[in-house]
Amino acid sequence: MDAPELTNPIYFAVLLFVGLTVAEMLFARHAGGATFEPKDSAASLLMGFGNMMCSGG
Repeated sequence: MDAPELTNPIYFAVLLFVGLTVAEMLFARHAGGATFEPKDSAASLLMGFGNMMCSGG
């Protein structure tokens, strides 16, 4: 009996990151005092994408 093939956990991590980023933006807008820097999120996503490409993902 073969084990089922597992889904790459990176896909779940990307979805979770995007979801939490949207939640952070909404919270920052609602709280009024916090600021959101899109450059930080873009840098994190690009580093993750580069990591996936380098590791053959």
